[in-house]
Amino acid sequence: MGNEKSESKVRGALDAEWERLRKESPAIVDFVVEAVEQGFNLGAEAVKAATPTIDESLMRVYIELADEEAEEEDLLEFSQAEEDEKDDAINPDHYKSGLIECIEAIEESMTTAAFAGYLKGNCMKYLWRYETKHAYDPLQDLQKAEWYLSRLIELVGEDYE
Repeated sequence: MGNEKSESKVRGALDAEWERLRKESPAIVDFVVEAVEQGFNLGAEAVKAATPTIDESLMRVYIELADEEAEEEDLLEFSQAEEDEKDDAINPDHYKSGLIECIEAIEESMTTAAFAGYLKGNCMKYLWRYETKHAYDPLQDLQKAEWYLSRLIELVGEDYE
């Protein structure tokens, strides 16, 4: 009974290995299958003859193209990370942990006048630094200033309604 179990494991491993070979080297697998079906005895020379060869210059071209593709993928990933950072720059997830957002906790901890001053101060801060801190993307700080200004307008508007 133990022999059947280990035989089953071996068969499973062999099946997995054949699948890997089918994906990586279909020409070799096709050759081996055809040879076995025809009853040939495969020796090292027959397998070596079936192994496809690649001209060295062609291999260099392939490697260069693969390197370029990898660099492009890296740039795309970096670009996507920058885009994600921009999307979340005004209201990122790390300000939303817990039951309330950080800005709500700040507002609740202050008087209305103090919170208005906080919002005004943040507007001024982001307007002050927009040309220097994120010189590659000054819109980020301008959008933050706009967000704080909108909150300030909303807060002040409540007094006049």
